[in-house]
Amino acid sequence: MDEDPLGARYEARLPDARREGLGIYYTPPAIAAGICEWAIRPRDGPARVLDPAAGSGRFAVAARDRLAETAPTATRRELLEHVVAVDVDRAALDLTASNLTQEDGSLSDRDVRTVAASFFDCSPGTLLGSVGDEAAFDAVVGNPPYLRQEDLSQDRDHYRDHLRTYGPDGEQPYHDGSRKLSTRADAYAYFVTHGLQFLREGGRLGFVLPSKWLDTRYGEDLQEFLYDHATVTAVVGFSARAFDAMVDTVLLFAERCDDPDARADAVTDFVRLNEPVEPGGLADIVGENRTVPEGQPFALDTREAYRVVSVPQRRLAERGGTKLGYYLTAPSPFVGLVDSDGLVRLDTYAEVSFGNKTGNNGFFLLDEGDVAKWDLPDAVLRPAVRSLRDIDTRRLETTDRYLLDLHPYVEAVREGVEAPVDRSELATRVKDALREDGHEAVLDYIRHGEAEGVPEGRTVSRHTPWFNLGELPAPEVLHPVFYDERVFTVENVGGFAPTNAIQRVDVTEYEDVVPHLLNSTLHKVMLELWGRHEGGGALQLLTYELSSVPILDPARLSGAERGAIRRAGERLLDGAAAQHDLDEAVLAPLDVALSVEDLQAAHEAMLRRRIDGAGTVSEQVRHVDAFDSAGRAGNEPSGEEAPGTAGDGVGDDVGDG
Repeated sequence: MDEDPLGARYEARLPDARREGLGIYYTPPAIAAGICEWAIRPRDGPARVLDPAAGSGRFAVAARDRLAETAPTATRRELLEHVVAVDVDRAALDLTASNLTQEDGSLSDRDVRTVAASFFDCSPGTLLGSVGDEAAFDAVVGNPPYLRQEDLSQDRDHYRDHLRTYGPDGEQPYHDGSRKLSTRADAYAYFVTHGLQFLREGGRLGFVLPSKWLDTRYGEDLQEFLYDHATVTAVVGFSARAFDAMVDTVLLFAERCDDPDARADAVTDFVRLNEPVEPGGLADIVGENRTVPEGQPFALDTREAYRVVSVPQRRLAERGGTKLGYYLTAPSPFVGLVDSDGLVRLDTYAEVSFGNKTGNNGFFLLDEGDVAKWDLPDAVLRPAVRSLRDIDTRRLETTDRYLLDLHPYVEAVREGVEAPVDRSELATRVKDALREDGHEAVLDYIRHGEAEGVPEGRTVSRHTPWFNLGELPAPEVLHPVFYDERVFTVENVGGFAPTNAIQRVDVTEYEDVVPHLLNSTLHKVMLELWGRHEGGGALQLLTYELSSVPILDPARLSGAERGAIRRAGERLLDGAAAQHDLDEAVLAPLDVALSVEDLQAAHEAMLRRRIDGAGTVSEQVRHVDAFDSAGRAGNEPSGEEAPGTAGDGVGDDVGDG
């Protein structure tokens, strides 16, 4: 099998900035060969194969070799006529041609079908040319470039225009209608949606993709698109033992299918490879025709080398876009637990929202020293909590942090104005009111902020006026956004207003039980399954993700069961060693063969895999104190729901631009 030495040398010599700018990440040859073995099936004559992001030709070479197996009477030149390689990088395509022809001296670059263009400027007809009358490919394979959505901002329409062609005449549901794909999607998502257009009915798509689409909001839209247009045969993930370089990567195996009944009747296999497999082994695992017993949510097939969770596509489509990563990562007992009727979303019984985003913590968030330095009165200070990083109690009763709270003054002035006034006039009137009340120290602090340019910050400039943070609600439960090794929640006894490094959880029903469920080890396991692993081993959950975390459904519990949870939870909050008792009370109502010891060991294993696998302490968690201070001019978050995360590499999947 060709190991692509030219491509390896090209990759090594390519400057990091150019490789990242093009989103270039090369695929192990065994993976390319396995995908091609599944995607390219025998037919009368060689199949037609497209690689829309060819790079140095690793997939093109694997496709040629697979075609030689499926069409043994075809000549090398005939095989090359049936492989089309597209890439924006002309130098990479030159390597593709060299790799495809280097074993046969009778062939030249003229025998290779390469197209130097953006895939999104191509159509099936223009690429097929004289290969056949039917403008469709039998297989589309490759490793699309990984370009983050931020890098698409100026060219977003270029990547999205093809979505206009999906849907009934006169409608564009996937471009801007009811099935719209999020404009926050990374480039690889559009390679999937455009790639399916190049396939004939029954044609197969095999892509190497980042695993993010299994767990992000824009990924939910891509999932629904796939359910509408394809049978999703398999999603394959990797343990570090299988392919260390691909632990954050998955393989998508999908088949174009225009028949809704056939799509609904299909079964999707979520495969986790525990050991390296040969190309033929990968194709065999993915190609096995698995079934799910009627009435069952899934079927489980566990082997030493791999594990498969098979789920009816009908069930996936009915649920719509949702978290799917746990099918690959969850310990086996938890797969059934997540899908059971005994659990519900957290937002069934609680309102979840992100904390107070100031836009500039350096100005609005003060400690005791700041208060003393500026001689600020209690009347303009709201006791606050910045993060849970250094908190060592589960009941928070004291704090030494404050948020500048001028909202009562602003509202009093606003109520006294007969006609609406603009922000500038409102600010002037509030300052006058502060002066009349003798708060010169507060005015000095406001002038200090203006001299420092605080009002020019993107978030701050939206305040009305700029120094007004609005209402500063205090939740019942403080739930971190980021975790490393300490995974816990805090009862907000003191009623402190949190910054947006903290999620607010306000329980709406079963207030005597739900807060305690959030301190159980079962909840910690669900956070590991639901959260995203960020740089350095951090676990991150944004607001919409925390809202959907499964919890034990208290409505299904007896009074005695709820009482046991409440008593153990209260003891834990009081500082007693009651974690075992709480976990036992939470597990008891569930029909799961899992002891408390098993539950806690599973969580520890998941946590250690995340932390130790990263090798370094999370920069996000280490610098969580700067989480919301990015709100200065020119360095601010743009997501609608992103909690002040500009410049820290997280929070990029929130909002739907």
